[in-house]
Amino acid sequence: METTPVRVLVVDDNPGDARLVEWALTHEPEGTFRCERAGRIAAALEQLGRGAVDVVLLDLGLPDSQGTDGLRRIREAAPAVAVVVLTGSENPALVRAAIAAGAQDYLVKGIFPRGLLAHAIRVAILHREIETRLEAHQIPDVASLEELSRLGEGVVALMDGGGATVNAAFTELTGSSLSGSSETPPWLTGIASGSVGTDARGRLDRDGSSATPFGAGEVTVARPDGRPAQLEYVVRQFPAEGRSWTVVFLRAVSRERRGTVSPTPGASSGPGDPGPRSSAAPNEPLDAATWVQLRELAGTDATFLPALVAAFLEEGRRLVQTLEAAAARGDAPAIVRAAHSLKSSCAQLGALALSRRCATLEMQGEAGNLPRMKSLVAEIARDFPEVSNALATRYPAR
Repeated sequence: METTPVRVLVVDDNPGDARLVEWALTHEPEGTFRCERAGRIAAALEQLGRGAVDVVLLDLGLPDSQGTDGLRRIREAAPAVAVVVLTGSENPALVRAAIAAGAQDYLVKGIFPRGLLAHAIRVAILHREIETRLEAHQIPDVASLEELSRLGEGVVALMDGGGATVNAAFTELTGSSLSGSSETPPWLTGIASGSVGTDARGRLDRDGSSATPFGAGEVTVARPDGRPAQLEYVVRQFPAEGRSWTVVFLRAVSRERRGTVSPTPGASSGPGDPGPRSSAAPNEPLDAATWVQLRELAGTDATFLPALVAAFLEEGRRLVQTLEAAAARGDAPAIVRAAHSLKSSCAQLGALALSRRCATLEMQGEAGNLPRMKSLVAEIARDFPEVSNALATRYPAR
């Protein structure tokens, strides 16, 4: 059992999202996590400057940063710290672009199964430890490789001019040990060269040095026993004069690992996606399946759900007021930002119809359709009180 707390910085301007993450980590059955919170990149950089952070859980949509800009700034300020992106999108191209920009991993926001966040954090920290050694042109630490095997993560580090270091999980996943005179499989050569299966690639500058190529994607491996394996991978290359390294991290593709318990609270697949699906009765403002998950998550803690609802009622009302004010002055970007936050907050508590309307409002913002945006804002303001009343009736704030 771990005794040293893992120091986690949650960077998210949505209090509900941050609270779910913090609650999940404080109730992890294995390990101890100490969480701090920042609502903006500027605040996160201040906390990172004080040290004492092992991993950053980062939302890509913040008041002072959009997309991978905040990730780049965190990487520059704290290159040794692991980063896991928390996103409201299940679009593989979008989330893997974050990995290509330097994140160690990503998770789709939602109601995380027990153990999922802790697993992702441990894996991300180990990935960063291995990357840091390879940046210094050192062989990966055996203990890190073995711990990743225990967590089901395969690793292969390839050295220019021949030679490979693998862990046991790599052999289990792929059926290849790369030992002796065995040749590098074509699929691995393709990943290392960026010629196959790569959804996103990027370059990350570190302290003014030469840029390091990054990439991520999925690949289907034909194992020697005839069983195909569908794997998700991350590739990092560390060029240098003399001895250069390429490392590939592998794991089995798993929908659960992405936090996408059905229905998917808060998640959408990008433009054109209608948002989370509801199992609520036609006239019910709340989704029953989401509440089953929330009750399971709360367990015997009688304070969790009332606190979550109280925070939503306060934050939700503020966001609706922000939407109405932005619509009155025709401020489309402000409407989109508020809709994004309200979408996630609504989905957390099963108000999936309202969450979908917020997702539609976001898309109309991308299209620049201000008249339709104002109409949707009016609909959201009209329907929010019904959701609030249903929540207050089920779980009165106390």
